[in-house]
Amino acid sequence: MIMNTIYYKCGFILLVSIFFMSCKKNTPTDELLDQCFALEDMERIDEADLDCIYNMVFLYKDNIYSVCECCVCDKWVMAYDCNSDMLCDFGENCMVDFFQKAEFLFYTTPDK
Repeated sequence: MIMNTIYYKCGFILLVSIFFMSCKKNTPTDELLDQCFALEDMERIDEADLDCIYNMVFLYKDNIYSVCECCVCDKWVMAYDCNSDMLCDFGENCMVDFFQKAEFLFYTTPDK
């Protein structure tokens, strides 16, 4: 009888622990991503699934930015925010600072 009570208590503690571990709290970054309309038609992909054209998503100065990478496009790299506005003009050196300080989040498929 005592062993059954111990098993029930252990089972209850295990279930409660699993419940609390499974509850994911939204971080400020998650909330920014949820509000980013520029990413809503894009699908997250793993690095192993990268093709020639893909986007990298970053957190920089409390904003979400995406950078399109293209191995055949021969274009300048620029970061765009969730409103599709450029981070800076192409003549500025802001992209150097961006790549040094931005936090990489994930890869996505290109715009559809």
